Order: sequence, then C-alpha cells, then structure tokens
Amino acid sequence: MVETPSAVMIIEDIYNEVISFVSFGTNDLTHLVLGINRNNER
Repeated sequence: MVETPSAVMIIEDIYNEVISFVSFGTNDLTHLVLGINRNNER
C-alpha cells in the first residue's frame, strides 16, 4: 500500500520491479501531503 509522498515519487520503480498491483492509502497520504487530519474538524 502506498501511504507516503516518498513512495508515490518512486512508485514507477517499485511497480516495475517488485509488484503488479498498487493500492493507495488515501487517509495517510492526504494527511501527510495536506496536513489534514480526518479526526480534526478544522
């Protein structure tokens, strides 16, 4: 599962060599990229 911005940046390399399926962890990825926590209303 891709959950960090750094993993997104190298996903092509990972995909070509290791895996054949990608799942994005949007909750963690959104939190890390935008600084938005789904448990915080603001």
